[in-house]
Amino acid sequence: DAAAYPVIAVDLQGNATAVWQQNAGTNNLIWANRYSASGAVWGDAGLIEGDTAYTNTAPQIVSTPSGDMVVVWTNQMSGLVSRRYVADGGTWTGRTTVALQTPVGARLGFDSSGNVIAAWAGGSPSGVWASRFSVASGWTAAAPTGIGLPVESGHGPGLAVDSQGNAVVVAAAADGGRRRIWASRFIVDAGWDAGWQPRVALEDGSVDMSAADVVFDGMGNAFAAWQTAADGG
Repeated sequence: DAAAYPVIAVDLQGNATAVWQQNAGTNNLIWANRYSASGAVWGDAGLIEGDTAYTNTAPQIVSTPSGDMVVVWTNQMSGLVSRRYVADGGTWTGRTTVALQTPVGARLGFDSSGNVIAAWAGGSPSGVWASRFSVASGWTAAAPTGIGLPVESGHGPGLAVDSQGNAVVVAAAADGGRRRIWASRFIVDAGWDAGWQPRVALEDGSVDMSAADVVFDGMGNAFAAWQTAADGG
């Protein structure tokens, strides 16, 4: 059956995990396969989401410094869900619900301690939402970021997480006029409930903008890029 939307992550030792969705006749399931750097060989593909009653789509994966792999995807019934591959032991944890929403364009980022942030478009109120995973306490309750505006249709946010756990999300959204690029910053020292800061505009809104993304450099500076309707660039 047709496989689609493959994603892959590699740890610091060169071990890799590929994840994809695959049609099972009626609904999509989520599959994974592991590559062992020591043996230079791929293992056998296996299901990490076998819920045939509901379709599963749009997997994303990230590798943490310890070699663990965190995967999220959308389950038609349960919303954004997750499983983690634990390198110490070589096992997958059970499925966890991250958010009972219908996410669009989920993204993942991690810090040097192995904490993971997921961000996506959707929710109520509409905007960019996020959740944070730690090995000690699992996923936090989903919380709205400072971008409290409906995001460009069909697009998720850009997300970057620095080594300390601070984060930035960016997204294209209209605020009563043209679609502008907005950013919201998460300050890890403020805690999850208070850490997300109010949105700021990165452009003047003179033309419609879309498809924003963001990265951090090694010094904690964030760089954002996006497309403008004026020149297609």
